[in-house]
Amino acid sequence: MNPSKSRVTLKDIAQKCGYSVNTVSRALRSDTGLPKETVDKIQATAREIGYIRNNLASTLRSGKSNVVAIVIEDLQNQHYSWLLHRLSRLLSANGYQVMILMNRTASNASSTQQAEEDTLQVVSYAISHAVDGVLCFPPKGSAPAAAALQKNNIPLVLIDREIDGISADIVRVDDYEGGRLAANILYDLGHRKIAYVEGPKNNGSQILRERGFLEVLAEKGIKKEEVLLLPHRAVMQSVEQQTLDELLFPVDYTAIFSFNDQMAYYVVNCLMENGIRIPADVSVLGFDNIHSRFPYMKPLSTIAEQNDTGMAEEAVRLLLERIAEPDLPPRSVILPAAYYDAGTVTSPSGEDKNAG
Repeated sequence: MNPSKSRVTLKDIAQKCGYSVNTVSRALRSDTGLPKETVDKIQATAREIGYIRNNLASTLRSGKSNVVAIVIEDLQNQHYSWLLHRLSRLLSANGYQVMILMNRTASNASSTQQAEEDTLQVVSYAISHAVDGVLCFPPKGSAPAAAALQKNNIPLVLIDREIDGISADIVRVDDYEGGRLAANILYDLGHRKIAYVEGPKNNGSQILRERGFLEVLAEKGIKKEEVLLLPHRAVMQSVEQQTLDELLFPVDYTAIFSFNDQMAYYVVNCLMENGIRIPADVSVLGFDNIHSRFPYMKPLSTIAEQNDTGMAEEAVRLLLERIAEPDLPPRSVILPAAYYDAGTVTSPSGEDKNAG
C-alpha cells in the first residue's frame, strides 16, 4: 500500500483480495447475492488492512447520515450530563450515532451578537456534516442558529427552554409552575424571609421560574423588594473566587430557593462550612433533582419533572417523529413539575407546619 494515502479505500481491498471494487462494496454490505465465502474473505481483508467506511461519502449517496447532533454548553452541571447520557443511549438504541457539540462561549459572550455568532458557528458544523437531526439545549443567542437549521431542513428539537421567535418542537419542565410550587412550599411552612439564587439572565427557564416564584410571594403579601435576589453572575464569580460567604452572610433569611440544584449545592456547602445547619437554620430548595440520578451526592429537596426520564424520552420521540415526518406541525411537550422532599426544607422553627 502507498504510505502517503490518508485512508484505506475500497480499491485497496480489491487489489489485495483480487475482486472488483463493486464486489467489495457489495460484500461489505453483506449482500446475500454473493457467496458466503466471498463475503467472509473480503470482510476479513477489510479488517486486516484497517478499512473504515467513509460515512460522508455514504451520506452523499443515501441522503442519510444516521448521526444526531446534541448542542450543549454546560457539562459541569450534572443535570445536563445525565440528560446527555440518557439521550445518547436512547438514540443509540434507535440506530443513531451521536455528535456532541460543545458551545462553551455563548453564555459568557461579551454581547448578544457575539453569542449569536458563536452558536451559529457550532450549529454550522452540524449542518456541514449533514446530520439527520439536532437536539439543542439553546444558550443565549440561539435564534439565528435555529433559523439556519430550519432553512437547511434539519429536524430540530429544543430541550429545557424555548427560543424567542422560533417555532420548533420543544420539551421542557413547567418552569413557571415549578417556581410557583417552590414559593407555596416555603410560604406554607412559615418562611417569610426568603432568598432566591437566580439563573443566567437570558435563560428562558430562569425567567419563568423567577416569575412564578415572585408572583406567588406577591400574592401572599411579600413584595419583590423583600426577597433577597442573588444574581447568577455574582454567585458564579464568588464560587470561582471562593468568596460565596460574602454574598450569603449575614444570614437574615430562613429559606433559599435556587434556580437549579448545582447552585443550591454551592450554597449548602458554603453555609454548612460556616456553621449554618441545613435545614434547622436555613432551608434550601433546588431545581432538577440531581440527587435521584447521582445518589452519592448530598440529599437536596428539589423541584423537577414528575417522571425523571421523561425529558430525554420525549425529546428523542419528537426528533424521530420529525425525521420520519418533516411536515408535522411544531409540538410542545411541557412536563408537570413536582416536589421531591429530601430533608433540606422545613419550617423556620425546625418543625413542619402550615403557617396559613
